Amino acid sequence: MAKARKPVAAAINQRIAQQLQALDSAQAFALLEQHDVPAAPVVEPAAVSELPQFAQRGKFDTGAAITLVRYPVPMAGMHSGSLGPAPELDNART
Repeated sequence: MAKARKPVAAAINQRIAQQLQALDSAQAFALLEQHDVPAAPVVEPAAVSELPQFAQRGKFDTGAAITLVRYPVPMAGMHSGSLGPAPELDNART
């Protein structure tokens, strides 16, 4: 089926754009969800930490001047606490 769509992809995309143009984003996402189309809004990086599905993971350090994100995959030996300062170079390095 995807092979048949490839030659007419531009026309399909144009038709979708025409249909969605008349809707606001809430209506568009509701329509896409109703038809089982996987879609999500684009979120600015600064706003990601405010989204419940990300905030509940506890991977954001919001106490710094900028929001920092910890590695999202839990790994043995890595703690999920504060990031802390960067290590200092030892005296052997110049």
